[in-house]
Amino acid sequence: MAKKKSQKETKKSYFLNEKIPFTEVLVIDENNQMLGSMSKKAAIEVAFNKNLDLLFVSKTQDGAVCKILDFGKWNYKKQKQTKKVAQTKSKEIRVRINISDHDLQVKANNAIRFFKHKDKVHLKIRFRGRQILHKDLGYEIVDKFYEMIKEYAEYETKPALTNTLLDVLFKPINK
Repeated sequence: MAKKKSQKETKKSYFLNEKIPFTEVLVIDENNQMLGSMSKKAAIEVAFNKNLDLLFVSKTQDGAVCKILDFGKWNYKKQKQTKKVAQTKSKEIRVRINISDHDLQVKANNAIRFFKHKDKVHLKIRFRGRQILHKDLGYEIVDKFYEMIKEYAEYETKPALTNTLLDVLFKPINK
């Protein structure tokens, strides 16, 4: 039921077929060929004869521009493109300055796995109490971590210290 509702909502958000508020339109066919100016009724008839829809694209000085296309396929491709853009995720790895080399290697291996999935990684080093006096140890951990992952990632942001947190963002290298 929910899918049918969302499809109806998407059709409402576009001017499609009889919902186009103009009487005269410039028409582009499914092969991107300009068919010229015609009445809305004639354009809808041309689209229906091809078992396609007439979609309002934009308003220009000459009039409304409409395109003949399969609205279902067009809408599916548009939704798929927006999902692809939003697929990049950010993962977080937290460590403290007294982490052992082996534990840091385990964290680096996890980060490498994330980079292979095209995810970004936030390395967050938390300082507790008087540890904040040893900021240099935090920067050393960042350097060690980068040495372990440099084949798979690069800095997106340089290490930044805010209060008791040293934060750095790594992004995967495009191969």
